[in-house]
Amino acid sequence: MIHVAKILILDKNGRVLTLERSETHPRHPLRSDFPGGEVESGEEIITAAARELREETGIEIDQSDVQLINSVKFSDEFWYSLCSCTVADKPQVELSWEHSSYKWATISELKQEVKLPETDPFFVFAIGELSEF
Repeated sequence: MIHVAKILILDKNGRVLTLERSETHPRHPLRSDFPGGEVESGEEIITAAARELREETGIEIDQSDVQLINSVKFSDEFWYSLCSCTVADKPQVELSWEHSSYKWATISELKQEVKLPETDPFFVFAIGELSEF
């Protein structure tokens, strides 16, 4: 089973850092995404989320500021964990090859994106969890 950890980075105005997957991304290319990826063997969820954030965006965060929102068995293939962290100022973003662009979006703006065909199911799930904030 693959364990995926994603992280929602929120600014002080409630905007969320959203990435767009590159056209060469193996899953749901050119679709919205949040930073995150596979939890390595023996790795803690929050550690994995912070590592993936750093690898994909260049953003460093203090792991003590990260909260685990939810962990669920998403399918027979995936276990999914969602974390969040609020930052005081919008940090500089340096994207990896996995993503082609980024934006800061409100929750209502993100809800519009879940209606697109072939939206990543993890993204849809995260938007549902984000609505609870």
